[in-house]
Amino acid sequence: MDIMVKQTQIFGLDINSIQISDIVINLNKSAHFVVAIYGTDGDLVHSRSIALDGDEYDSWGDDDNYIVEITLKKLGLEKA
Repeated sequence: MDIMVKQTQIFGLDINSIQISDIVINLNKSAHFVVAIYGTDGDLVHSRSIALDGDEYDSWGDDDNYIVEITLKKLGLEKA
């Protein structure tokens, strides 16, 4: 699923969407996943791993939208 973000620049390139994938969960402890960042031309600009543990992981609950929101926060991005 593409998550559209307000257009901004990363590494001097315009970006406007991200994708979250490859979520690995260590039950009751942490989650790790990959975020792909895409340019306005649809090309992959960058990817990075995100980790949730402690209070961040505990706050997840059963709302997967939390993963989107915490990812945007960690990347300094806003939803479009």
